[in-house]
Amino acid sequence: MNKVGIFLGYSSETSIKKEGLGRLLAFVIKGIQAGESELVIACPQWFQIHLEELLEDHNIPLSNIELLMTEGIPLAVRLRRKKSSKRKSLFDYVEGFKSSLITFAKKRVLKVAVANKSYKLFQPLIELLLFFIGLLTFALLFLPVFLPYLIYRLLPLNIKNLITMPYRIVTGSLSSIRNNVLAIEGSELLIESELDELICKINTRTDIGQWFVPTLFWSEIGKINARKIVVSPDLVLNEMPSHFVYPWVENVVSKLEAAAYSADKLITYSEYVKEKHLGKFLGIDRKNVTVINHGRVSLKEYLLLGNKKQTLDETRKVALSILRDYFIQHQNVFWSSVDFEHINYIFYSSQYRPYKNIFALVRCVENINREQGINLKLVLTCSIEHAPEIINFISENNMHSKVLIAHNLSSKELAAFNALASLSVNPSLFEGGMPFTFCEAYSVGTPSIMGDIPVTREILTKRTPHLLDSMLFDPYSDYDMVNKIIWGLENKEQLFKEQRELFDKFPSWDEVAARYIEEILGE
Repeated sequence: MNKVGIFLGYSSETSIKKEGLGRLLAFVIKGIQAGESELVIACPQWFQIHLEELLEDHNIPLSNIELLMTEGIPLAVRLRRKKSSKRKSLFDYVEGFKSSLITFAKKRVLKVAVANKSYKLFQPLIELLLFFIGLLTFALLFLPVFLPYLIYRLLPLNIKNLITMPYRIVTGSLSSIRNNVLAIEGSELLIESELDELICKINTRTDIGQWFVPTLFWSEIGKINARKIVVSPDLVLNEMPSHFVYPWVENVVSKLEAAAYSADKLITYSEYVKEKHLGKFLGIDRKNVTVINHGRVSLKEYLLLGNKKQTLDETRKVALSILRDYFIQHQNVFWSSVDFEHINYIFYSSQYRPYKNIFALVRCVENINREQGINLKLVLTCSIEHAPEIINFISENNMHSKVLIAHNLSSKELAAFNALASLSVNPSLFEGGMPFTFCEAYSVGTPSIMGDIPVTREILTKRTPHLLDSMLFDPYSDYDMVNKIIWGLENKEQLFKEQRELFDKFPSWDEVAARYIEEILGE
């Protein structure tokens, strides 16, 4: 039986569960498992928790997968994780101790008072007395532990900084200083060390003849002795350099190029990326590049009740129930009471990237509400933590009740938000493959409009050229986007009906996975 290896060199902080790359990887894993090949996944041990999250989210059993990992997790990563995990404060412990003590007192110590009918009269006084007695006992027991902490709190700031400097150097979060060249180099040294160790293990596995690498992120793959099949989603840094003016970009580009040149076979998602990025930018022989378009993504399974056939109305009711549960867990003063069954909102599922054009979409929603007099809301799945221009625009225009940031959604919640949306809108300025957003939305009953970019035009021209005018808008023009959104809202039933043909022409993921496996096995 053939053995197929998958190489994942992600950092300890990277979760791919909600990203397109993660979904693609899950489908390929399912395809390999459905065939006759055994699967081995190689990754640093720090990535195991993220891998297990991805597999669980896609209902893939880990029992049939062999994991090949580095030995242990570096101290710096363990300290960083410990720092970022939620820890209880002293106040939390005191409050818990107080509650336990009072509960015990009510059940045991106050029996006499209850019998004498005097409990209610003296309850506040007795509880206060018991609390202070308990707090004094707690303080005496733990004084040796907290005394150094209390002394530290009284020290001058410069002395405290000196004491904590080693800890802060080791555990400092790179996310907050990611444009600092020294910090990035430190992170890269750690990753390189782990990947070198991992590749040494890989090279001892002569029973694995080919390794599948789902992205160009890791130039270290050039050291793998076996055949390497590498996916090149795109080279967006070359396509849109003005959106990536950071000191680390040059180094990243060189790593991407090194990974591409080391591949025995390259796979990409579109003819555009094959011709322009790999052929023109890198000068790679086009005969060594295979284009495999994305398959048909469906979220319908997450909204099914049992195995019976379900109408769109029934699907929407399930989605409504999921969103009610979502807002119980994620209280939002502006959105928790919203009736999703009867509101107009558009939906964009994406991570935040400079070229995703999210700020333009927010501006357009503001314009539609203010200038066009249409009550329209927007739901985004990205974090806008690093997008101050969006944060400020929402605040300055009082749009908190119009824009919801629903970050880190489960597949079920993603399906629900898609199903209840009036329209799915994808304003991205560039994608390497046909965005998943179209099929995700259509599979649960929602039509889409999209930016007119090379890959969307390529797919529509090949499959349904008559939809070019009704589906696409100029993503660089707020005016065009506003008009297309309004048109889409007014004609959503017609649009949904017309888009059926496009949805049906997407290959199944079984078919797509079969093509990947053909390339991986060299068949």
